[in-house]
Amino acid sequence: MRYAKGRMFAGIERFGASVAIVDELGDRISYAELAQRADELALPLGSSKQLVAIEASNTANALIAYVGALRANHAVLLLKGGNAQDERIHSTFRPNYIVRQGGHIWEHLSDGLPNEINSDLAVLLSSSGSSGTPKLIRLSHENLISNAHAIAEYLEITPSDRALTTLPFFYSYGMSVVHSHLMTGASLLLDDRSVIDPDLWTRFEGQGGTSFAGVPHSFELLERTNFLANPPAGLRYVTAAGGKLAPDKVAKFACALADRNIRFFVMYGQTEASPRIAYLPPEAAITHPYSIGRAIPGGELALEDEDGRRITAPGVPGELVYRGPNVMMGYAHGRDDLSRGKDVESLRTGDLATVDKDGFFTIVGRLSRFVKLFGLRIDLDDVEQWCGARSPGSAVAGDDRGIVLATIGAPDATLGNDLAAKLVIPQDKIAVVGMAELPRLASGKVDYPRILQLRTAEILPFETGKPLAVALAELLRIPAIGPNRSFIEAGGDSLNIVSASILIEDRLGQAPPGWERMSMAELDKLVSATGKSIPVPRPGVPSDILARAVCILLVVLHHGADIALEGAAIGLLMIAGFNFGRLQAPAVMTLGPLVPACRSLRRIVPLYIGIMVLYFIAKRDVFWPNIFLYSTFTRGYDDGATVIGLYWFIETYIWLILFSCLLVAVPFVARLERERNIMLPLIVLVVALALHLLVAPTGHVRAAELRSSFYLYYVFALGWILNFGTTRQRKLLLSIVALTVLVLQPAHRFQSGMIVTTGVAMLLLWIRRVEFGSRMAAWLTARIAHSSLYIYLVHPAVFMPLLTLFGRGEMLGIPARLIGALLLTVPLSVAAGLLLHALIDWTEQVTRDIWSRRQRAHAPLPLATSLHQPGEEMAAP
Repeated sequence: MRYAKGRMFAGIERFGASVAIVDELGDRISYAELAQRADELALPLGSSKQLVAIEASNTANALIAYVGALRANHAVLLLKGGNAQDERIHSTFRPNYIVRQGGHIWEHLSDGLPNEINSDLAVLLSSSGSSGTPKLIRLSHENLISNAHAIAEYLEITPSDRALTTLPFFYSYGMSVVHSHLMTGASLLLDDRSVIDPDLWTRFEGQGGTSFAGVPHSFELLERTNFLANPPAGLRYVTAAGGKLAPDKVAKFACALADRNIRFFVMYGQTEASPRIAYLPPEAAITHPYSIGRAIPGGELALEDEDGRRITAPGVPGELVYRGPNVMMGYAHGRDDLSRGKDVESLRTGDLATVDKDGFFTIVGRLSRFVKLFGLRIDLDDVEQWCGARSPGSAVAGDDRGIVLATIGAPDATLGNDLAAKLVIPQDKIAVVGMAELPRLASGKVDYPRILQLRTAEILPFETGKPLAVALAELLRIPAIGPNRSFIEAGGDSLNIVSASILIEDRLGQAPPGWERMSMAELDKLVSATGKSIPVPRPGVPSDILARAVCILLVVLHHGADIALEGAAIGLLMIAGFNFGRLQAPAVMTLGPLVPACRSLRRIVPLYIGIMVLYFIAKRDVFWPNIFLYSTFTRGYDDGATVIGLYWFIETYIWLILFSCLLVAVPFVARLERERNIMLPLIVLVVALALHLLVAPTGHVRAAELRSSFYLYYVFALGWILNFGTTRQRKLLLSIVALTVLVLQPAHRFQSGMIVTTGVAMLLLWIRRVEFGSRMAAWLTARIAHSSLYIYLVHPAVFMPLLTLFGRGEMLGIPARLIGALLLTVPLSVAAGLLLHALIDWTEQVTRDIWSRRQRAHAPLPLATSLHQPGEEMAAP
């Protein structure tokens, strides 16, 4: 790559009458006029080199002042303006002149000593965003010129190009857009509106725009519009930098824009490199969306190990090191440093990377502790030191979604807000967590990944609500779910699958098959890929949730009206088997049999035993099999003739869950489960059905015999195998199996039983989601399903008094008990079940809070220590 050395913007008048700038008012400024106005504005600065500051807004006046100062070889300090960090920079570096926001002349601030500024120094940019002591990056004219020409070369910028200034030029990425276009005779369309402002794109088209630059947040916003479906006319290329853009979004934008002959460049850089280091060609963005590409023209990228040895083998990580003419002169900590020459030859980026056989580099981690938020690179060690002064012993972790501050003991109520103000980032990007002691590794060092997992609902991704993992963790009442864990592994079971399914649907429009087995990272990718551009789905619920709600309502109606409406409880057992195959069986593979079983039964068993104890106290009698959960293996209390007999379902459910978890833990059975082999539930179904038929009673069938736990195991196994209906052929085969199996059950001699159970099986097999006309109906259905076991537990206490109240009479030819059940028993049972569920949730949460407070109160407090680790900070665009 060839470029002329000299001063930045020297010789731009050679482009003559060509348009250089379309300003914020729509006026056009030619290159000849730009050079003349810039030189005239710089005259008051004098001939000796000065340090001048510019509050760099996207206005013609600020840009003209910038061009003029560099053409006159003054050192320019680019500032945002109007924040505390700028004031600290002013007091430390004492600029001689300044052009403020909205101003059009140089304001004199102070007199500096002559010849105290290095002749090569061109631009000073802040390295640390807004945290810590001011530290500036010194960039020379050669740094800026070489980088501008390199960018223009790989972007193939021509004089016909016109870039929209979607980024301010105090930001190194925005600065590079200005440089690469004005140094090649192209033009700039000045604007500072959001990319989601429709008027911005109307102006873009009307003024002949051809390109724009975006940061990850820009593309998050654009996804919510019809930008990809209808990009603005005239758009030739788009660039993305300023932070990591997720690979799925890279591929999405690259593919969509390529279909319209628009090129999409992903770029990587650091302010220390003026700022561009690497770029990913548009054609590679589709095949290598996770990569930063290769070095820019004139530059060299390499990987080095801890000892500085070069790594050339593909796939081996090392620190990314860049060499090129755009590498900075060095840092400046005070005014005296401005006289220094170039003291940096290579740039150690602080990023860990690998290189593939095609020469493309991929960032895989970071060496130093910094994060990038809203274009600011923030040194976590600096933040930790600042927080430690306020709250001794604090530790700070972060990623590109936010910062987590862990304090020892109760945190200062204003700490999070004050930190947000200091860093100039939104308050919801900072979470403050009080702890009894900091989590530590075996080495005694602070466990920062663990602190990061403690992020709470206070941290939100850009305008998209709580991260899915955070929302699911709150649902499961656990601190966090790691990116590699699934809903099942985190403790999901049939008691919370309903709420989780609704949450997934809210994010994705429709719950994908097998979502409960996907890792949080995989689900997040689906959420990111879906974005907010999907149509809002019609209100509805997954089919298993509808079946569960309908079955529990039919159970209550059957008992409350005392009518022959069989099969609903059998349907609930089938759904329990279906959810076991989805949730508990996979969980046994990673957690063993007891944890999944206890998670599913920890609430139901104590409630059931409590109800039994109260019942027998009231009866002044006791039947120990009910108390110890084995009544379904005996004749039963009063042979099931009393209300206590209705609880056969709860005991059966408990035993089937417990037995099935133990079964799946058997080594050769576990092997089939890990392989997701359909033979496992098929064998269980065949064996269970054979046992059912062998012991099936003849003649008069007693209720206790029909409801024996293992007598009904085949129904549970049938629900289990329905999980494997993943193809049309399997659905047809399993439909035949289900219909055959259900006909053989003695209870299905009743027509209603046949209709309900076969209906449940077909619904689970063939219909993934059922839509409603009302969002309220969908919500109520989900709540009923979620509380189905609680409704079952309380409904006898509701319907028994009402049966006596309504008696055997009729009203308008309709049995009074049926009318009473529809109008009172069913609604009251549902309300009581929902209330009991809410009460249990509240009790559990209060218990957790009390336990946590006691743990913090009795835990020893470590001595305050300084956690700050000195080290240079790397700034990035």
